[in-house]
Amino acid sequence: MREKLCTCVFCDGGCALRVADEDGQLRARPADPGFPALCSKAHLIDEYRLHPDRITHPLRRVGERGSGRWERVSWEVALDEIAVKLRQVIDTWGPEALAVSEMPLNHGFGGITRRLMNGLGSPNYITALQLCMGNTAQVHRAVYGGFTLANWDVADCVVYFGQDRSPEKWPAEHLRLRAALGRGAKLVVVDPRETDTARLADFHLRIRYGTDAALVLAWIHVIIAEGLFDERFVEEQCEGFAVLADRVRPWTPERAADVCGVDAALIRETARVYASARAAVIPWGATADMQVNSTALIQAQCILRAICGFVGVSETLPALAHGGVTNSELAAFELISPGQRAKQLGADAHPLLTFAASARYAGVRERLGVPYEPDLMAMSCAADAASVFRAMCTGDPYPVRAFISAANNTVMSYANQQGIVEALLAQELVVVFEHWMTPTAQLADYVLPGDMWAERDVLGKPFDVAPVLTASSALRVPAGECRSWYFVVSELARRLGAGALFPWRDERELYDWRLAPLGLTFAELEERGSCPNGTLPARGGFATPTGKVELASSVLRDLGFDPLPNYAEPRDLGAEAAEAAAPASESAAAAGDRAADDAFADEAAAAAPEVGQRAGRLYPYVIFAGLREAANYNTNLRQMPSLRAREPEPCALVNPADVAREGLAAGAWCAVETAHGRVELMVRPDEAQPAGTLRVPHGWWKPERAPGLAGGLSAANLHGDGLLFPDDAWNVDAAQGLPNLRGGIRARILPLG
Repeated sequence: MREKLCTCVFCDGGCALRVADEDGQLRARPADPGFPALCSKAHLIDEYRLHPDRITHPLRRVGERGSGRWERVSWEVALDEIAVKLRQVIDTWGPEALAVSEMPLNHGFGGITRRLMNGLGSPNYITALQLCMGNTAQVHRAVYGGFTLANWDVADCVVYFGQDRSPEKWPAEHLRLRAALGRGAKLVVVDPRETDTARLADFHLRIRYGTDAALVLAWIHVIIAEGLFDERFVEEQCEGFAVLADRVRPWTPERAADVCGVDAALIRETARVYASARAAVIPWGATADMQVNSTALIQAQCILRAICGFVGVSETLPALAHGGVTNSELAAFELISPGQRAKQLGADAHPLLTFAASARYAGVRERLGVPYEPDLMAMSCAADAASVFRAMCTGDPYPVRAFISAANNTVMSYANQQGIVEALLAQELVVVFEHWMTPTAQLADYVLPGDMWAERDVLGKPFDVAPVLTASSALRVPAGECRSWYFVVSELARRLGAGALFPWRDERELYDWRLAPLGLTFAELEERGSCPNGTLPARGGFATPTGKVELASSVLRDLGFDPLPNYAEPRDLGAEAAEAAAPASESAAAAGDRAADDAFADEAAAAAPEVGQRAGRLYPYVIFAGLREAANYNTNLRQMPSLRAREPEPCALVNPADVAREGLAAGAWCAVETAHGRVELMVRPDEAQPAGTLRVPHGWWKPERAPGLAGGLSAANLHGDGLLFPDDAWNVDAAQGLPNLRGGIRARILPLG
């Protein structure tokens, strides 16, 4: 095999590789020798694709759902039976009774799932991008009309919210950060933990978990009050500056210091550092995506970039793609009727990521001459995940009876894992497209074996965010009977009478069709690696309803929300209710000797002054989810021996003082409990973890443990962080429907054994 260009998807960093066959083994190296962005996972291609536990043949459930019993069937039989059952569901309950959860990055295709769903008439598409970047893109869109990307080449000031980059975690961005620091760029890190990245910082603001929005409001206050903003850009390009100034006037550094737990002088100084930079950047990070104040925080970050004049300088705002067929055009949203759009679950309560918000940009598309409905980061026209799972369980507001999970471990990808399990058990049909017998696959009726990234040709990116097209080449044929997601979707479409939507014989023919307007074939793009996908003329300026940067968002206002950012202290109503209901003796027993420990009470109040007072002693710790371990990717890669050896067990990070106070020991097992659920984790003392807080890892299950409900879904029901966090209305960002996982939820930690 000659050396080929491809994109690694062993994590979401998407590093570009050159891979060659050396003595029968695939060997990877950086695509650009001068930019060695490559982590250790990239060397595991053969170990992954040839793993003995990989599913390589279609499987059909035998016995009760979740029994763990399967039989091998042919693709023909599996697809025929799935199509018959899907048709029965659609004919009985309507097309909206089908819901799909997918991760396009993992299977390599954008647009085709929506194309089938739009053709059938189902609006109930969800993806975990609701919790990770996809939602950020929609808030950016409400302010700018698109998603800004940091221009690292010019950055002289970098502001990180919670990110910790390293050669093993997003190595490409780690290299860009190091290069910027080498040029003399200032680094400001906002993070309660003292991470490796924070140790590089010129300024480290160790704020209280979940208070980021209050900090940014104070920065905006300082910048406006001291006249540090870009007056010309604000006057010519922005709408809503006067009402913004009124909003942030009360948010003095002193007020934010009380909320965030950092010094007011440091808040004032870092605001000045940012505003005085020539080319500051705030790179994307998932920390802002999983808070109850997520919309406010992301919107405030967008405003900060704009009023300081960095949009179009160091913060690139790509135009909408135009030329080659985009994922959004391929999705063909014109196929789904207004009546079916109106049935989209969650659009009434949490509309920002739904068709209801997309409709607010119809005039923008007409003004700019955009010939399609943009689906930015696959989350501009999506249903609300919690509302979908609720309808699957209860039939309210209508029944959802068939569910497809495509290349994402749905059970462990959202909050309220218990409710998702219940939702899948209530279905008439569950289909999973996977590599492994994941906890989600264990609840399926059919498990379809998918190809992996080294076994497929990909026309990227699989979601629309910038006008560029990339090619990633297959390195091997798929193992066993593994097939592509395009094969599955097109074959189901044919069986459901929608075959005309997929006239292309295979994915390469589809790619040639998508590239034809650019005068390219996929084979030619493979040689190049990437190409621009044109831009639309910038008539009317920014792609917002007003054509300007909307500091006060008309889209949020029209959807019934505050058009300006603000901060609301998170509350854990579950913990408050449990505290109120618990007898005084139980609360004291749960707290142990802490009930009379004034020093601990002072620490807890300092760590969480308002929430701590309300939650009382039953749940004394603030919990933070989503710890990203370098040795895995979300819920994947725990099958790999070399990676598992680095992180053999799921660990809770606990401040050593709290370890001692609770009578715990390093390496001992403990129970971490919230009012919503309980997990078992190993204790890892960590000086970087603030006292009075706990941090728990994301997506832990054990592939070696017994599958099925009797085995706790391979221990997912014992270790999964989604068990700890509710998706109740009080714990979500109202505009987005996104659950709060980062600040405000209370927990307790108990020894085991």
